[in-house]
Amino acid sequence: VTYSELTHKILQSAKFLSDNGASKGQFVILSATQSTEFIACYFALHLIGAIAVPVDPQLPSSKLQDIANQCSSKIAILSKFTEIKNTIKVLLLSSFTENDGDEINLLKFPEPSEKADLLFTTGTTGMPKGVILTHQNVLAGAKNINHFIQNTSQDIELIPLPFNHSFGLARLRCNVLLGATIVLANGFLLPGRIYRQLEETKSTGFCSVPAGIAVLFKFGEDKLA
Repeated sequence: VTYSELTHKILQSAKFLSDNGASKGQFVILSATQSTEFIACYFALHLIGAIAVPVDPQLPSSKLQDIANQCSSKIAILSKFTEIKNTIKVLLLSSFTENDGDEINLLKFPEPSEKADLLFTTGTTGMPKGVILTHQNVLAGAKNINHFIQNTSQDIELIPLPFNHSFGLARLRCNVLLGATIVLANGFLLPGRIYRQLEETKSTGFCSVPAGIAVLFKFGEDKLA
């Protein structure tokens, strides 16, 4: 997918979201799959001034309900149908793949001080807790990280980290800001596939957490040398 194609899909998704009731200032739950559909929807929500609430695609319905209640969300974009109470409208990510409608007529970009994301903790030790990021927070973070790492538009980064976590989402933003190439990987459960993707795409880097590095070392320490 080129950046031109992605831009077209973002503008289409923004129109589709707007037509389905998403609007400025709304919290919209978004199933954080490792897919171009998620990426298009995520940035489309920003364009229309809505606040993206990325969640684990495997989140139990009870946890999903808790998050919906906390942020008073009226729309959820999910990878599979899950019933949520309180008259929440559920859209499937697959409907964005099938959508080939018009692009939105964008009047202006959101203000830097406006809310962009609401990121929740996993809730393993209690009720999930949310943190709000503004567009200014998001942009400043991406610029600072890029300045520190010194990546360029020529880099190719493999991202196996989930987009509902701040690290994975930050790497997405950093690469998009640069116009770099992103390779999507669905976690560390299949380390052999990650090694193949790194080799086949000639990736210049990848992001991970200590547990992910441990898995890769266990199943191919010689390949990380």
